[in-house]
Amino acid sequence: MSSYHLIRAIVLALVLTPTALMAQTPTPTPTPTPVPTWWQNLLRVTGISATPAKQRGSAESIESGRIWIADLQLKTRTRLTSESGYRSPIFVDKDKNILMLRNDEVFRVPVSGGPVKMLYQIKGAIKLVGQSLDDTDKVLMLTQDGNKKTSITLLSLSSGKLTVVPYETTSPEGKSMFDHFAGWNRTYGTTEVSVSEKVKKDESGRILTRWTDVFLKRIDQEPINVSNCNGINCGQPSLSQNGQLLAFVKAS
Repeated sequence: MSSYHLIRAIVLALVLTPTALMAQTPTPTPTPTPVPTWWQNLLRVTGISATPAKQRGSAESIESGRIWIADLQLKTRTRLTSESGYRSPIFVDKDKNILMLRNDEVFRVPVSGGPVKMLYQIKGAIKLVGQSLDDTDKVLMLTQDGNKKTSITLLSLSSGKLTVVPYETTSPEGKSMFDHFAGWNRTYGTTEVSVSEKVKKDESGRILTRWTDVFLKRIDQEPINVSNCNGINCGQPSLSQNGQLLAFVKAS
């Protein structure tokens, strides 16, 4: 082979080899972005920012009563409503107001005290869960139709409109999160709020009285009895966004 032909062969090899290698290298398949589950889309609602694996059951709570506010810094407890029959209080409007239910009506009352105002009538209203941190006009709640079917809905505070949130309870995670919505234990970052039973016994150990109290537990600290209802059932707790106030229901 002449020098000319040898040089030409080397040049062609250098030019064609990268092209051939590129042609043989397969195009990588892009990794699909995981689609959030229904409950992952709701983790930005106050009080439910926890994964299903961390949930635990709560003691049976009372049905209704008067709304009380506990100041965790001042260690005081103040009755917010003079009338009974209220349930499911949550903090809204940057902790300025309490939203609550009475029968199938939604009410609002200032945290500082004042008149109670009825906002909307929601047929089949069961429970207020919490306010969305991304859209403060939306409140997550549970409703029930005439066939006792429970729905997860978002209530618009400005219009009263309800938007149904599709959900499933066939997966362990889905069932656990739904049970969490229906229960009264709440998780706020590293702070847990729960309802637990207390008993009073005589000297022989016989139980004289049973009741439920609201407990608050911060990380690396022992649980604190916030309600101290002393023989009267208390429950349905909700913690303010600033972590200073806690609303609960005290039976009449």
